[in-house]
Amino acid sequence: MSLTIWCNEKATKRLEHELAERGHRLVWASQSSASVLDAGGEDESLNAADVALGQPDADQCRRLEGLRWLEVTTAGYARYDTPEFKETLRDRGGVFTNMSGVFSEPCAQHWLAMMLALSRCLPDSWRDQQQVDPGWDYYPQRAASKLCPALGGAVEAVWNEDLCIAAPDLQ
Repeated sequence: MSLTIWCNEKATKRLEHELAERGHRLVWASQSSASVLDAGGEDESLNAADVALGQPDADQCRRLEGLRWLEVTTAGYARYDTPEFKETLRDRGGVFTNMSGVFSEPCAQHWLAMMLALSRCLPDSWRDQQQVDPGWDYYPQRAASKLCPALGGAVEAVWNEDLCIAAPDLQ
């Protein structure tokens, strides 16, 4: 089965080539989105598509009975999250998917890095280091820095070959 796939994202020609090898046709929107967060406007080339990839206009997608699959290139999908949109897509057996799985690892890494940075007072230390006078207030910042507040902040790293275990300092 050959599909016509509409895209308003900045995709590579390689994608177009790989889809063509599988018997599908990639149709480019007249304007690509500047950002994955930008809502795309109505686009005439979407009218013939079986699949939409990117950020197509939600109202236009609702009107297109031939559109069977909509894949948005974000984790969020608020502009499509309306009772009318969901009902219309459901009634024609359409599928709606998003990219939430793509962002799970980077989001988890960002969250962990942020928690470590905040617990070690890195923003405050950085701000202090930018001042010429009186300069970096190292000792008060160090005293306020607690890696593990639940354990009173006293954490000792215990190394066991390749494994690092955080253990409380119980002295």
